[in-house]
Amino acid sequence: MRQSASSAFPLCHCGCVDLVHAKTFGIVRLTVAMLPVTSAVLVTMLLFAETVVGIVDGTSRLMPEPTERWIDSGSCSTPPVCDCIVIRGRLTANCSSRNINSTTIPSFRRNVHTIILNSNKITEMPNNSFFQSQLSSLHIQQNNMSEIQSGAFLGLKSLKVLDLAHNQLTTKPGILKKDVFQDLKQLQILHIHNNSIRGQPPVDYPDSACANLVSLTNITIDGQVNASFGKGFSSLDYLKHLDFSGSSGKCKIHNLKSTTFQHLSHLETIDATFCNIVNTERNTFSSLKNLTHLKLSNNVDLGFKILRNISLDSVTTSIKVIELNKVYRTFGLGTIVNTFDIEAISNTSLEVLSLESNRLQMLQYGVASLMPETLRKVSFADNKMLFGWFVFEIERLTGLQEFNLSNQVASHVPSDLNTPFTYDGAKECREHQGRPDRMATYNDLNQVTRFQRDLAFRCIKMPPSLEIVDLTSSYLKYSIMDLCFETNNIRKVFLANNIINKWIGGIKGLTKIEHLDMSKNFCSEVSYTFFDNLTNLKTLLIAQNFLGFSLRTDDNGRIFKNLRRLQKLDISDNRIDRLPKFIFRGLESLEMINLGNNSLTECNFNIGHMSKLKHIDMSFNQLSTIPNHFLIHLDQQLSKNITVNMKGNPLVCSCASLKFLEWFKERKTIFMFSKDYYCTYDGREQKLEEINLTELKKTCVSYTGVIIAAIVIILLAISSIIGGLVYRFRWKLRYFYYMAKSKYMGYTQVQRENEDDFVYDAFVSYSDLQRTFVIKDMIDHLEKDGGLSLCIHHRDFLPGNEIGANITDAIHKSRRIVAVVSRDFLESYWCMFELNMARMESIYSRDGRNNLFLIMYENDIPTHLPLEFYDLIESNSYIEYPDDPQGNIVFWDNVHKAMLS
Repeated sequence: MRQSASSAFPLCHCGCVDLVHAKTFGIVRLTVAMLPVTSAVLVTMLLFAETVVGIVDGTSRLMPEPTERWIDSGSCSTPPVCDCIVIRGRLTANCSSRNINSTTIPSFRRNVHTIILNSNKITEMPNNSFFQSQLSSLHIQQNNMSEIQSGAFLGLKSLKVLDLAHNQLTTKPGILKKDVFQDLKQLQILHIHNNSIRGQPPVDYPDSACANLVSLTNITIDGQVNASFGKGFSSLDYLKHLDFSGSSGKCKIHNLKSTTFQHLSHLETIDATFCNIVNTERNTFSSLKNLTHLKLSNNVDLGFKILRNISLDSVTTSIKVIELNKVYRTFGLGTIVNTFDIEAISNTSLEVLSLESNRLQMLQYGVASLMPETLRKVSFADNKMLFGWFVFEIERLTGLQEFNLSNQVASHVPSDLNTPFTYDGAKECREHQGRPDRMATYNDLNQVTRFQRDLAFRCIKMPPSLEIVDLTSSYLKYSIMDLCFETNNIRKVFLANNIINKWIGGIKGLTKIEHLDMSKNFCSEVSYTFFDNLTNLKTLLIAQNFLGFSLRTDDNGRIFKNLRRLQKLDISDNRIDRLPKFIFRGLESLEMINLGNNSLTECNFNIGHMSKLKHIDMSFNQLSTIPNHFLIHLDQQLSKNITVNMKGNPLVCSCASLKFLEWFKERKTIFMFSKDYYCTYDGREQKLEEINLTELKKTCVSYTGVIIAAIVIILLAISSIIGGLVYRFRWKLRYFYYMAKSKYMGYTQVQRENEDDFVYDAFVSYSDLQRTFVIKDMIDHLEKDGGLSLCIHHRDFLPGNEIGANITDAIHKSRRIVAVVSRDFLESYWCMFELNMARMESIYSRDGRNNLFLIMYENDIPTHLPLEFYDLIESNSYIEYPDDPQGNIVFWDNVHKAMLS
């Protein structure tokens, strides 16, 4: 987290122990602040303090883990009215809120190291109240104590912490006697804040009483009006830290004079916040050679008029940090820092300058040039800064590491803290009378236009050591076209919560940037080249924009393609409903990705290449399940202890998501907040971990395979049966087909009421090898000599008609079918076609009468005939060709008779 300069040393405002450890300045401070606390809380605080800082022995080394043990109340006090606690081997007596008064203070054992008497009724601390030589810490808060006798703390030579806050110990003479602290030579921390009585006249600080505290390092005290720390404080050579702020106690100083700190020459830190200071005189701080940290924040009537005195005084100090936050009231004219006010500051070793919440609008040109080279952090947060020519002068801050310009032009509640809202314009004008340059003028504001015009033609040169730039919530209303920076070392840039609504151009020059926050910018458009030059980026926060419109169209992953070192990506709350598969193509080093609070309905994007991925947040989207390929990618990351957040998604427990549900049950430990996952199952919403997967599996058992197999078998069986029937009746089907075709294609069918209706006496079926036999012998003997009419396909078929149609038509018009059967005939498709068609004709058109006559042209033909023709052999419907002159006469005569039968 980033911390402004104003909170570098936080104070505790609730009566707690405030432990501040500032490594830069070597400061370790323990403060018990404003309000009273309960005994249990204070014990816990002491336990913490003992853990971090060696409060008992005054060292600042880190201590081991504490142990706490409660023992019998009689072990630490008589009567036994206190809680006795052993903290790291040292005894603490907690006697808070026990109605103890000045006469009933218990006696404590000598081995007690810490005594807590808060919230009692000890209005007067009598002599010889404590005899514990080992006592190191004594707390007497909230007792309405108004008097301490001189010998009250006699013998407490080991005491290191004394807390007398929240009483009525005014600092007027006689209350804190000169010798009241005479034995407290080892005391290091003294709290006497919140002891002023309302309406009491101004008094001085108790210098005579404090003169004996020669080991004191920290003091918290009420700030008195126009008072100074007297000569008694000059003996406190170890006093480093003074807190008289209104945030710790009561403070109403008005004026810091040149004599205020003259006897505190060893001070290192001064906290005078919330003290109603209106002026600081010249030489107020010049005598504090060791002063490193000056806090004057929240003195709303102080103004920048004190800058000159502070800068002049700081020359003779060791100043490191100056905090002047909110030294103007919230509402008023814009202010400006001028060179006249800080011309001496260049001779200091200043490291941190904080001018937050001051209505600051401009820096006079030349202010940055006057800053010392040691300056490493500047904060102008919560002002009204306008960009002007001074931006180009920032490059001269060669040592600057962090620049805070956040919360510019912020809205404020019309009040200054708890005081009524007032604005005295006349007073403010009187303050600046003769010095109008302390307010931003028209000419100053006109720099903005000239600056913007000049910015378009040059690259911005930044301080060479600058690493952090914070422009969060600064009301920037721009579309980034092209930005150019000269060589720099910027590592972190914060631009969140502005109105930079289009990221179109590229950013050049930020080659070393590692952290970029552009969340909450109402951005709806980002170009494919915007991040191309930020190759060293490790953290990219662009949540709460409208980038879903741009990301959903980046199918090739061009937006993030060059961010190969990116480790953390936050694109949550961007109205993303879809992410392309390769959107994260270049993010090979990604460890954490936040996709929460979008409208994703599916996880189609690829994460398989993210070998270092440790966490993915997909909470509060519209995911009903996770696809298998995504689960495979997550499995690859299990060895790296990856975690997944899917809380707030409308998961569905169904057969379609069964794979994911089983995967979830087996790897539930990787899911964050898994007990809060719900899914819709059986029409109602149930906790995901309570879903009975066994029952779900039963409802999801699929019979599809069995059904498909059964259908295939049935179809195969039907196909086989149909195929067998078709094959069995193939010739019948063919016959009917050609007969039907003859009818519908215009062929004339012979009407046979008697034998004379046939066109031919016989249709001759033969193979080409018997063609000579048919044309020469058969035609001569049967047509020429026998007077028969034969149908010979070489001679009588109609050209242009289909062969099958010609065959069936010729068979149908012939009285008999004569087949000249040979081996070649049996091997010929068309010969067998003719033979089968003739058989079908005899069965279906001739009322079963045999019209087929076979001539066995070769001797062994009957043994080669198909089985279905053996009935012809048995019925002697055939004749063998003798192939000799004598036998031929009888042969042709028998054939002729068969044709006429």
